[in-house]
Amino acid sequence: MSTRGALLKYHKWQYGKTVCSIVFLLLIGIMPAFGSQLHVPVTHGVYHVIQQLELKGAVGQLSGVKPYTEAYIEGILRTALSTQSGSYDLSQEEKRIIQGYLAEFSDKGNGNNTDEILNRGSIVTESQNGLLRTQVGAKASSHISLPVMSAVDYDLRNVLDFYLAADITDSVSLLMGAGLRLDKLDTQAYAPYRFSKPGEGFYFYFFGNVQNNIGYSDGEFIYVGEPAVQAPLTLPVLGFDMESDLVLALLDNAVQLSWGMFERDWGFGTNGLLLSGTARVFDAVEGRLQLADWLQYSYLTGTLTPDVLALGSDTDSFQNMVTMKRVEFLLPISLKLSIYESCVWVKRFELGYLNPFMLSMLYQNLLGDYDNMYAGVEFEYMQSGIGRIYGSLAFDELHHANPLTWLKEARDMFALQTGVELVLPWLPFASAQFQYTLISPFFYTHYPQDYPIYSSPIDTNYINKGENLGYYLPPNSDELLLEISTRLSPETDVRMTIGWIRHSNQYGSSFDEYFEYAKYISGQYPEKDFSGNLVQNTLSAALYAAWDIPGMPISISGGYQWVMDSTRLEPEDPWVTQYQNIVSFGINVYY
Repeated sequence: MSTRGALLKYHKWQYGKTVCSIVFLLLIGIMPAFGSQLHVPVTHGVYHVIQQLELKGAVGQLSGVKPYTEAYIEGILRTALSTQSGSYDLSQEEKRIIQGYLAEFSDKGNGNNTDEILNRGSIVTESQNGLLRTQVGAKASSHISLPVMSAVDYDLRNVLDFYLAADITDSVSLLMGAGLRLDKLDTQAYAPYRFSKPGEGFYFYFFGNVQNNIGYSDGEFIYVGEPAVQAPLTLPVLGFDMESDLVLALLDNAVQLSWGMFERDWGFGTNGLLLSGTARVFDAVEGRLQLADWLQYSYLTGTLTPDVLALGSDTDSFQNMVTMKRVEFLLPISLKLSIYESCVWVKRFELGYLNPFMLSMLYQNLLGDYDNMYAGVEFEYMQSGIGRIYGSLAFDELHHANPLTWLKEARDMFALQTGVELVLPWLPFASAQFQYTLISPFFYTHYPQDYPIYSSPIDTNYINKGENLGYYLPPNSDELLLEISTRLSPETDVRMTIGWIRHSNQYGSSFDEYFEYAKYISGQYPEKDFSGNLVQNTLSAALYAAWDIPGMPISISGGYQWVMDSTRLEPEDPWVTQYQNIVSFGINVYY
């Protein structure tokens, strides 16, 4: 090599080294401290607190797309403490509650001495350059629910989770977790429609000689081997948990990209129509863009999985993906508006659904109307210090333009939700919420579809692991819900709910019953008569409380629920009413 070539190579190396050094220094300068971008589970009590802060005017308008990241929630809480104006002042108790949550999210520890490990349940290490913090730990939970008058029915759920988490500067965070479950499931220990299978949808029965996975039928039976054999479910079974989260946040969280399997809740109400907090978790790639102070765009594409416990070996009939999009307008007149759409589509390499900026509603028609598509609109109006009113209207299929016809025609498939939430000023972060939700016949359902790449029809209902992605009720149902919530202290959470659920069976009353166009054309679907075809009335009242033991990484919870459930097989049959008194207890360690 010539001297000139050697000099050029040397200068290029020096140039590259200089550029890398500058980038490194910029990273240190821009992101000098840790702020975890991991998502906070939507069941965490802090969401109630920050929603009350928004209602009281202490913080700006918040997006209806949850979960939020730890760093974002920490910013909201710090803003609330520093707010000097507004229609109210924070009480001393409310300030203590906020400071308690700030300590939870900001104080991650930076050592691995014995006391800290015992206090946190994890080992925390931080790199010398201050750009990487790693945490390895475990957490455990146990929960039991049982009817008071039954000596044999109970639902027991135990889980031990192990995890690895890391924060790479203030922009990247990751979490990988897995857990072992020891569960005994029983629907009799829950009010109607409240039962949900935990974990990843399959279990192993290890007390006996069993050759195959175990499945449940409504939590009362197990299926053993091939062909399926039913046996009483009297012993715990072994299952699994999975959790993952990878988040990249840029430009002060204006751009957020994530990939993971965690709880999600998209909507202004309690458990919205699009993606409910009660839905089973699924793996998805997600993007959120804060395009302006008043405009946010959210996108998600994920993989849905079948209910292995119910389908057994016939899981080939469920091979689905889901794509969701939501645009939110946060207007300065205390009004939020959103437009959203969702599409359940069969697994195939379909660029149109993977494209974050393609309208799925139009695209699926271009493909030949293969997939299960619906869209909706949502609003929320807030009066600081008083409360808010909200509503959502979603359409699966509309055949008529007149809204009055939607209540009559079977082919007009829609769902609506509306509610009001009022601030209760005499308790810390207290509110009373009243909500009504209606799911019309056939909503969320779709007929089995033939696809060129599959040998049998595929089920594209709006479900994941056998449960609804949207509101937890089946089609042809409605619910009135009253909930009063408060955070009595930094350690104590109290909630009371009263619910009235009605279910009709005229037609389109379950996910197994889809709309048949031939029957509609021949006039076999009469006008909707929801009240005239009621087959179930469920009235329930529940009280729930949770307490974080001060100075200990342990929280305990308890609840009581009274249920009156009236059912009949057909509308002309007499009602049969049953009463239940259900108690529950739980303990969490290091959660």
